Amino acid sequence: MFLRDNRGAEALPLRLVVTVILFAVILGLLISSLRNFISDAQEKKLQGDLDTIEKRAALMYKLGGTPETGTREEIHISIPSNVAYVVFGGMPGGMGDRTDNLYYYVVDGRTQTRSSISRFRSSSGGPVILYPGEHDLVLELVKDSNGTYVRVREINEDAEK
Repeated sequence: MFLRDNRGAEALPLRLVVTVILFAVILGLLISSLRNFISDAQEKKLQGDLDTIEKRAALMYKLGGTPETGTREEIHISIPSNVAYVVFGGMPGGMGDRTDNLYYYVVDGRTQTRSSISRFRSSSGGPVILYPGEHDLVLELVKDSNGTYVRVREINEDAEK
């Protein structure tokens, strides 16, 4: 009699569908949280790398060079793929004339801006723009008729010239 009773089997497919839907929702939330966690970790590492560049540039700018390297330093930076770009020595949209002491990056549509005591320029005299990927940078203290600034350029720029 117990084996011939089919009343419990009617609710089994519905329970299975509800379980699969709940599992899919939980899995989706887990993947979204993991993606946000990885993005935040990459942004924190980028902030640390940019702070290192800023501190070394500020030391060069303030003291006229560092005891270890003088007026030239090489730094490696890795910009993650979730960052649109990093800019040294300018502001978004060209706001203002004297923004060469600012640096910022754009990640997930947000712009994070920081300032420095040092002024930044590229080899061409404008802001330095770096895109996602690996970069070997040279920081050089340069003095000219416009004042003192830290020129930021990629090492591979030497090979192109």
